Amino acid sequence: MLNSIAHLIPRQLEQRFHETVDQLIQMRLLFEETLPNEIQAQLTLRRAQIYSALWRSIILAAVLAFIVAFSLTLAVAIYIATYIYLVPVRFHEQQVFFNFSSTTFPTSLSPFGNPPPALNLGYPYKVDLILDLPDSYVNEAIGMFMATVTFMSNDNTQLATSSRPVVMKYTSWMVKTMQITFFAIPYILGFFEETQTLRVRMFDALIFENEMPPTVHTQISKSGLRLYSAKLVFEAECQDFVCLWSVLSNYRVSSAVVFTSIAFLSILSLFPPFILAIYLYNRLRRTSRNRQGRQERQQPRQQQQQ
Repeated sequence: MLNSIAHLIPRQLEQRFHETVDQLIQMRLLFEETLPNEIQAQLTLRRAQIYSALWRSIILAAVLAFIVAFSLTLAVAIYIATYIYLVPVRFHEQQVFFNFSSTTFPTSLSPFGNPPPALNLGYPYKVDLILDLPDSYVNEAIGMFMATVTFMSNDNTQLATSSRPVVMKYTSWMVKTMQITFFAIPYILGFFEETQTLRVRMFDALIFENEMPPTVHTQISKSGLRLYSAKLVFEAECQDFVCLWSVLSNYRVSSAVVFTSIAFLSILSLFPPFILAIYLYNRLRRTSRNRQGRQERQQPRQQQQQ
């Protein structure tokens, strides 16, 4: 019983809805038939004006959205291009492998990067030679030695060379014994090693003007030196002035927001003159059309009066 009533109620509501819609349509048709022709024409004109204003609003909103999207995209593209052009490759590492088999000093002649590093021409770079040495009595006995780094061209001419003195850090036997005793367990487990890492500044501001050197020559002036590993580290340097690329590189998020906003507002400022020019052109064109229409309507009246 309840289920049959539940099925009947939606049908009755749907039938009632259709009857109401039919009545409204009949009343509208009857109302439009009884209206005078002038009122119907005014209503039609008013409806056309509303539709026209609605379409103009939609088109205006679409144009504004396109202008904003285009300006934002162009601003982001300008920032990315500026970042790529101004900000150099800040960091590059290259392993150095010395040849200890010869009777002369340990030397390394290797290609400058494999593949060549994407360092920027015309920018100053700090060049450091990092040596990882065992903290042994043999290395301590060697004492002071010289490290030389030379960048060679294709015809084996020296483009840049630098030599720096290097010496291991001195530690007395008492301090070393106390360190080993205090950190005995980490040394036994392999967490600590008896090594020294020496970082030698070879160039303070090395600039490659025209081309990247194809090879780099590294030499140590002591043949008995024990060495674990060595590498050259290149880091871009900004000297004597505040570089724009350093700001872009160190403050990426804030600089991106600021520069993109400036570019976005600058691009947006170019559109109002064009929009004003188009508006004035359409206004003048509409005024001239209205004037021509008035003249055409006045000509028959003047002819009738004559």
